[in-house]
Amino acid sequence: MTVDLLIIGAGLSGLFASNLAIDRGLSVHVVASGRGGLSVSHGCIDIYKTTHPTRSIRNLHAGHPYRVIPGPALKKSVNAFHSIVRGAGLDYQGVISTSIPLLSALGTPFRTSLVPASMIKGRLDDPRPILIAGLENYRDFWPEQLAQGAEGSGISIQASLMLPMPYIDFKRDTYATDIANMLRDRSYRLELWRAWKPKLSGKGRVGIPAILGLTDSTLIQAEAEEFIGVDLFEIPSLPASLPGLRLEHALIQRSIQSGVDFTEGPSAIGRIDGRSKGRRSAGIQIVTTGGLRAIDAKAILLATGGFLHGGLRALQEGNIIESVFGLPIQPDTARELWTRSNPWDTQPFSRFGLATDQYMRPLDRNGKLFLENVFACGGVLGGADRTYERSRQGIDLATTYHAIESILNFC
Repeated sequence: MTVDLLIIGAGLSGLFASNLAIDRGLSVHVVASGRGGLSVSHGCIDIYKTTHPTRSIRNLHAGHPYRVIPGPALKKSVNAFHSIVRGAGLDYQGVISTSIPLLSALGTPFRTSLVPASMIKGRLDDPRPILIAGLENYRDFWPEQLAQGAEGSGISIQASLMLPMPYIDFKRDTYATDIANMLRDRSYRLELWRAWKPKLSGKGRVGIPAILGLTDSTLIQAEAEEFIGVDLFEIPSLPASLPGLRLEHALIQRSIQSGVDFTEGPSAIGRIDGRSKGRRSAGIQIVTTGGLRAIDAKAILLATGGFLHGGLRALQEGNIIESVFGLPIQPDTARELWTRSNPWDTQPFSRFGLATDQYMRPLDRNGKLFLENVFACGGVLGGADRTYERSRQGIDLATTYHAIESILNFC
């Protein structure tokens, strides 16, 4: 059987693509060698690091992923994202034209554009005072350190305190996922709210580590706020990050329920269709315990990420390749200039990746098309330091949306 679309990768790009494509009537198969980056992300959608992201995007260089795609693609992709996640039970707030200032778990401010509802009451442009509360027996969130970091950034924190956590005794470190699972039990939740109420009632708004359930965070947050009489907001702590896990879980479950097939674990090896004289891919081979297995596809979407997630590989002899088809990446600097000594500076290697045509199909260094039916999106694309720019999720959504639109015209 030949599927319409084979997606390699299950991070935000791959999962967003699977939902977009299945909704548009394509048959879809996702192959991923492991988990994507959502489980370690803050769960927000960063568009660009400035106060007005869409204004800044207009001034980026022509090879930047935001500039390769048509202008309306970003807005359309965000509208599609809202529709998909709402249908999966998640609510995101914000707009792409203005970013929202929030606090990190270290107390440093950061700006993002689309924020999970469980975090939105922590926006720093709200003048109400903030109290930060940690949890007993939970080591991945330090309210005093957060408060000190915030004060160092000029942000006033009213107070920091620790909240009791009845019956938490795992004989090991307690993780956010442990507490989230315990909060599935309503009787435990009510006991927890009773223990918290004397410390929090009347405090205005309170930041807590992100622990308010995996699938019912909206219900759990509303229940706690009503019982205690306070506005709560979550602050993502160390991975695994619950806001990121919620988004990953919602996108995967919606994909599966809509009919997307998933294969997780094996690595993918691209296959060239000899009948096309090397112009098209026939699909991939995956390496399984039973041997090689072929998956045929009309179109292939590379949503494999960059170096960190295995979508790009730096070889010992100094070459860089894309990992599925071995497509060569041409660095724009000598190897000794790939990094800079200051770790907080933008790093040249972070901009390495595939260049594409206007349909998101990879090109070689001479601008020639590699394969007619292979497309790319997200972190495997070159031209942007997504960490330094805080543009990671926005590039994922916008380039994925445009790639799917292009694939629909080719399938």
